[in-house]
Amino acid sequence: MVHAEADKRGITIQIDDLVGPPLVLRTDRARIKKIVLNLLSNAIKYNRQDGTVTIKCEATAADKVRIRVADTGEGIAADQRDEVFEAFNRLGRETGTVEGTGIGLRVTKQLVELLGGSIDFTSQVGIGTEFWIGIPFSTIKKANNHELTLVVTQDRR
Repeated sequence: MVHAEADKRGITIQIDDLVGPPLVLRTDRARIKKIVLNLLSNAIKYNRQDGTVTIKCEATAADKVRIRVADTGEGIAADQRDEVFEAFNRLGRETGTVEGTGIGLRVTKQLVELLGGSIDFTSQVGIGTEFWIGIPFSTIKKANNHELTLVVTQDRR
């Protein structure tokens, strides 16, 4: 879903191999899809021309699946860290060429928290940014009819 935009900017999307046994995440299909698409979209939008986006999934010691999305963009300054998840805050990029409303990461954070998870990031100006989410292995609510079982393995066939 994001390859066309990445291709236009010469951005390579790389999926790191999973180390260890397959991971199974049972969660809300629509929410996890929106979360991952928001992170990938931002990683592409705010990346440099001919950059790289890396995706990695792993199990954590806290019984969660961690999904990491890293880019090689310009990064986020340390003094802007507290503003990243604020609604309608584009961190001074409002007049730039990148389109957006500044709501994506706020929505992403809310969706992650609805799934019982957490979101955070690291960034270095001039190097890039890595966002990650941690979602419990099973976040299915009884009223949810749209569950997704995500199995992450080394075999990508």
